Parts: sequence; structure tokens; C-alpha cells
Amino acid sequence: MELSAWILILTLSGVLLLFLIIGIVVLVRLLQLINDGKQLVGKSYEIVDKTDQIVDNVKQIATVSGLIKLAFDTLTSAATRRKANSKDKPESKAPNDNSAEEL
Repeated sequence: MELSAWILILTLSGVLLLFLIIGIVVLVRLLQLINDGKQLVGKSYEIVDKTDQIVDNVKQIATVSGLIKLAFDTLTSAATRRKANSKDKPESKAPNDNSAEEL
């Protein structure tokens, strides 16, 4: 083969190798971008769910029956917590005042 053909083959091979490397790098970055997009979409769904819960809570509080239910739930949960706390603590007897006997 002639020298010009070899130069042409080497030049084309180098350019193809360069495009192959650039293509692989672009593909890897694109896959990373897609994964980041999936995570972003997942977090946005979580935010939407939390926002829906907040809206439902506000709607519940905004109505009279919802306000009464919220007050009832709060009072019953506080009473339940007090009962649980009193069961957890052992009943302590009043200390005897024996200070007069010591003298």
C-alpha cells in the first residue's frame, strides 16, 4: 500500500477512537443524569405526598367537626400518656418525717 493510504487509515482510526472514547464518556454521564433524575422525581413525589397530608390536616382543622375531633384526639392521647406514665413509675410513699425523733 502506498504511504498516503496508510496515513489516511491511521488518521481515520485515531478519529474513530476519539469518537468512541467521547461516546463512552457521554453515555456514562447520561446514565448518571438519568439516575439523578429518578432520585429527583422520587423526592418530588415524597414532597407531594407530604403536601397532600398537610392539606388534609388543614381541611380537617378548618371544619367544625374536624376541630372537635382534633381536640378529642388530643385530650384522649394526653390522658393515655398520663396513664402510661403513672403505670411506669412506682408509687412512692410519702417520706416519714423522723427528724424530730433523731433529736
